[in-house]
Amino acid sequence: MLCINHFFKIALVTALFLSMTFFMSNLVEAATTKAQFNNNGDNVTIECELAKKGRLRYPPRAKRFNFVGEVTVGFSISSEGTVLDPHVLESSPPGLFEKSALKHIRSWVYNPPQFEGKAVQVSDAKVKIVFRPR
Repeated sequence: MLCINHFFKIALVTALFLSMTFFMSNLVEAATTKAQFNNNGDNVTIECELAKKGRLRYPPRAKRFNFVGEVTVGFSISSEGTVLDPHVLESSPPGLFEKSALKHIRSWVYNPPQFEGKAVQVSDAKVKIVFRPR
């Protein structure tokens, strides 16, 4: 009986740790992103609010060696709130985190960007994704 009770305590502590690790990784990313809307030749900065995102996956090779890095990704946001044409602007170290960062950004959904009460497509959005082993 003592072994079963001990097993459940270990399982509970592990579950709490994993949920806190997932929560902490979400704190690194911004809830809003600034992007540009072309209003008849005038660029207007629009604050875009992140509504939903998938889980950030740490590349296995980077995790094994405890590599730290960051990737800056540029993209557009459609009038429906989906991410369009994500591309790497900067990466450090190069060649290690880009694929994971792009996959993560593609999972994001924003509330539809608004200008004067209408949903619009915006461009020149960029975010920095930081990878730190836990």
